Amino acid sequence: RNDKWYSNLSFSPGQKGSFRPYGKIGWKRALSVKGWTKSHKRNFDYAMIVLNQDIGKSIGWMGYGWKKPMPKYNININGYPGDKPFGTMWHAFCKMKIITTYRLYYPCDTYGGMSGSAVYVYWKSKNKRTIYGIHAYGVDSTGLNGATRIRKAVFENLKKWKATY
Repeated sequence: RNDKWYSNLSFSPGQKGSFRPYGKIGWKRALSVKGWTKSHKRNFDYAMIVLNQDIGKSIGWMGYGWKKPMPKYNININGYPGDKPFGTMWHAFCKMKIITTYRLYYPCDTYGGMSGSAVYVYWKSKNKRTIYGIHAYGVDSTGLNGATRIRKAVFENLKKWKATY
């Protein structure tokens, strides 16, 4: 709301209440696009946080991608909703209902605090997960929750940032 970046934040993968199985990891850089940071357009509401250490080598990675056209997949969202006990991760599963150029809409149960969570598809037969969106908004005029869609331009930005930082 005040056009300033947060500071002194940390990441605790797999947190369960006060238990942090992988500790707390600080971050060294936050990246976003002017469509969000300057213009505040929800179609551009995404960012990348670069952590101080490569935790993925210990706990693994989740892929990300884009598709055109995008099928109405069954999706998953894991996050830390503010209406649940502190530091507890919750899972939601549902089918995408509306797909637009910039947004994905779904009826999954979410709550404030889950923003930034991956919206991903899980293929059990391949034991593979692919992120196709970033959960960013609760129920809007569609009557559904929504995510910023990873479209080709977003995919290319993420790829460039990953290679650079």
